[in-house]
Formats: sequence, structure tokens, C-alpha cells
Amino acid sequence: MVVLASQFSHHLVKNKLLLYADDSAILVSGKCRHDIENTLSSEMAVLSQWLIYNKLSLRLGKTESILFGSRQKLKAQPSLNVTSNGHTLESKSCVKYLGATIDQCLTFESMARSVIKKANSRLKFLYRKKQFLTYHTKKLLAMSLIQCHFDYASPVWFYGLTKDLKSKLQVTQNKLIRFVLNLEPRSNIGNEDFIKLNQCLIGWIKLLSIMFLKCIIIWHQST
Repeated sequence: MVVLASQFSHHLVKNKLLLYADDSAILVSGKCRHDIENTLSSEMAVLSQWLIYNKLSLRLGKTESILFGSRQKLKAQPSLNVTSNGHTLESKSCVKYLGATIDQCLTFESMARSVIKKANSRLKFLYRKKQFLTYHTKKLLAMSLIQCHFDYASPVWFYGLTKDLKSKLQVTQNKLIRFVLNLEPRSNIGNEDFIKLNQCLIGWIKLLSIMFLKCIIIWHQST
């Protein structure tokens, strides 16, 4: 598999190829949409031949294209027309790659809204089972079922969000804290509540602080 991936990448001499497990992505940049479409279609033709030669196949039904750019440019040309073996790839305004939802303007609004939706849905489920759960169990379930979505790839998508979305994310985390600490729905969440949570096995801090610490860690590891 390593050898195949290495040979696979050699066919993309002009563009960047991202490989992770069975997920692959080709990144192409250009001054106009027409150039990008031609380059991608050409690369897809080459890759298709390489796959056939190695007795592999490309799942065209799961292959998508997305055009990144500013809102102003995308308003005039919002989609791509890329073909492979006579099949036109579906052009999306939003794609999911390695669990992260990426939109055309890289605002990551879809990612944030998805996190909020998942968190609220799972929190409702936990509330229905609340009477059977201890404090320690509630905290572990909250971390494993909900908080993990706040943490996933957060240094990438959090800082570019609007102030309104950041506020909604913090409100959602506050709901989670009220559930774990058995507080009233309108109770204010202060530093003392985070201190209570940190007295157990797993520590919690506010979302903005989490993102700041993660960015520092990434920067330190890269130097």
C-alpha cells in the first residue's frame, strides 16, 4: 500500500496530493475557474488510467469537487465542471474531509453549526437518562459523546468563526456544564464551576482558552 501510494503521488507532478488512509484529495490552484477545471479533468484522466493499470477503481459516486474563493468571486462562478471517464463530478458548496466540514469560503460556519446540533441532540438524550447517572458517569459521558466534537480540529475552524457563532458554541458548552453539575437551566456559569469540574479526573476550561492552548502547542511542535 505504501508503494502504491508513492507511485500514485508521482503522477501528480503539478499539484498537491493529500493522502490519509483511503481518503485522497487533489489541491489545484489557478487564476480562473476554467484553468482549474482543465487541470483537474486532466489529472483525473491520468489517475483513472493509473488505477485501471493497477487493477483498482475510482468510486465516482463518492468523488466530489469544491471551488474555494472569496464570496465575491464565488457569486459569479460558484461551481466546477470536472469530468472523469465521461462522468461529471458533483460540485459541492460544502464537503466533509477527515471528519471536518469545509465550505467554499473557509468560514467553517457549517462545521460550527454541525457541532452545536450534535451537542444539543446528544445532551437531550443524556437528560432523559439523567436519573440513572452519577456525577462521575455524567462527566465521562459528556466528555466522550459531546466535548470531543468541540475539540476535534478546533484550531483549524474555531478562530475564523463569527462572534455570534463563538458565543453560541460557548452557550452550548455551558448547557453541558449545567447538566454535569446538576444546575438550573438559567444558572450562570463562572470560573468556580470549571474549578468544580477540574476536581475530578478530567479537566475542563472555556472554549476560547482551549483553542488558544492548542494553537500554542501546535506552534511549539512545529518549531
